[in-house]
Amino acid sequence: MGVSYIKRTHPHYKYNNDGKYSMNNKLLQSIVLSSAFVIAPAYSWDNGDFIIRMDMANISDSNDNNSITNMEAFGISNASTSVEGDTKVAISMNYMISDDIGLQFLGSFPFKHKIQGADGLDDVTIATTKHIPSIFTAQWHFMNSNNRFQAYVGAGFNYTVFFSGHVDSQIEDTLGNIAKIPRNNMSLTVNDSLGVVGEAGIDFKITDNIIINATAMYVDISTDGNIRSSKLGTKHKFDINIDPWLMMVGVGYRF
Repeated sequence: MGVSYIKRTHPHYKYNNDGKYSMNNKLLQSIVLSSAFVIAPAYSWDNGDFIIRMDMANISDSNDNNSITNMEAFGISNASTSVEGDTKVAISMNYMISDDIGLQFLGSFPFKHKIQGADGLDDVTIATTKHIPSIFTAQWHFMNSNNRFQAYVGAGFNYTVFFSGHVDSQIEDTLGNIAKIPRNNMSLTVNDSLGVVGEAGIDFKITDNIIINATAMYVDISTDGNIRSSKLGTKHKFDINIDPWLMMVGVGYRF
């Protein structure tokens, strides 16, 4: 019998027409599939994962036309404001407390907003101010499976700090010509803001660690601004309702 007989009768071998022996197709297929399973990347999130994302974040314009008080004394009626948007880099850190739930903190470089006049103050720039939002959300990754696309929704709150506000020369000139107020006689104060946040986003995983991210986030940022004139002793109060859609696109890395 010898080796020749064993190979002819063994279930994992078959005899080829050219007189050579080869392994059974089923055995080959099982080896290939097993190898593919071993080297396949794990795209799903896991409990304990730490993800950092860096995005370009755009805050949309706000055209709520919020009224300004005490402008009638200057002969200006129906004066209101709108807020121009801005784009800056945002950085977020996410920690997965389970396979499906993550906690995220998001911050950014300072956004700068120009507060424009409207209605009775058309084409007049009133002031500029900067703000940094600190955003905390809990996220549900509801498509957490071994798939390159991972979608999520989240909710939380934001605390926004306003700073570096100043009154623009255009409103100083407009009011100064009426009330004979010299320049640099007005000051701006803007209160900090606390509000709610809602978001929806998707990650596309290039590898099991590197991702491309897109997020749409609604952020409630509503506060009061006050322009004061030291000469007249008057205060002109107006609401600042940015309430922006924060649209973000960027990259991330899982540790």
